[in-house]
Amino acid sequence: MAVYRRILDAWIAERGSENLQQLPEGFNDEVNSYLEGLGGREGGIAGRLAKEELKRAKQAIIELKLLRREKICKGFLTGTLDLMGLLEDERGLFKEGYVEKKPQDGTKRILVRLLRDVPSFVGVDLKTYGPYKTEDVALLPAQNVEALVKRGIAKEIRR
Repeated sequence: MAVYRRILDAWIAERGSENLQQLPEGFNDEVNSYLEGLGGREGGIAGRLAKEELKRAKQAIIELKLLRREKICKGFLTGTLDLMGLLEDERGLFKEGYVEKKPQDGTKRILVRLLRDVPSFVGVDLKTYGPYKTEDVALLPAQNVEALVKRGIAKEIRR
C-alpha cells in the first residue's frame, strides 16, 4: 500500500504543478516490482482487492506518464526543460525524429497526444512519422494533425 500511496502522491503533485516534478530515485523499479506483486494474487476477497488496486494503480501511472510527457514536450519546445528531472525512459522521448525543436522547412507543427496506435505515415512535408503507440506525444505537421483530430485519432496539446 505504501507504493500505491507514492504513485498517487506523485500523480497529485504532477497535476498540481506547471513544472515537471522530481520523482524519487528508483521510482520506476519500485513501481514495476509492486505491479508484478499485485498481478500474482488470485482468489477470494484478497485477490479481488489486489485486482482492483492493480487496475487503479495502472490508471494513475498512465495519467502520471501522460502529464509528464506533455510537460516534457512543452518544456523542450519552449527551452525551459530541466533534464535533471527526467527519468531514464523519458530521455527516450528525444530520440531523433520523435521531437523536433524547430522545423527546418517552415511547416507549422502542432504537439499532439495520440489516442490510438498509428502506423508510420508520410506527412505533408514528405517526411515519415511514426509508428506511434496510444498515449505517445508527437510534434506533427498542422495539416496532418487536422486530419488526425477530425478522425478522433489525436488530440491537440495546447500550451
